[in-house]
Amino acid sequence: MKTTLSLDARKRVTLPSEVGVKPGDLMDMEVLDDGRIMLTPIVKIPRHQMWAWNERFERKLAEVAADKAHRVSVTTPGLMESLAKSLKIRK
Repeated sequence: MKTTLSLDARKRVTLPSEVGVKPGDLMDMEVLDDGRIMLTPIVKIPRHQMWAWNERFERKLAEVAADKAHRVSVTTPGLMESLAKSLKIRK
């Protein structure tokens, strides 16, 4: 999507609703070398959950997801039924 926006007297712009952001959303702003301004929606992550959002963890997670050898199959009789019952899942 490409559109032209104008600044108001306080140097603010109004983003079209199609962009998908709402009042109060956080945006990261970067002025690129060529003068363009890039806005990127961001979310706050609680400090106690930051361990899961670092490059090393994400790389390892991607490796495990891509490696079929790490996948586990469980064929214990009745396990799926017990799990479904405890989670209240109906067939």
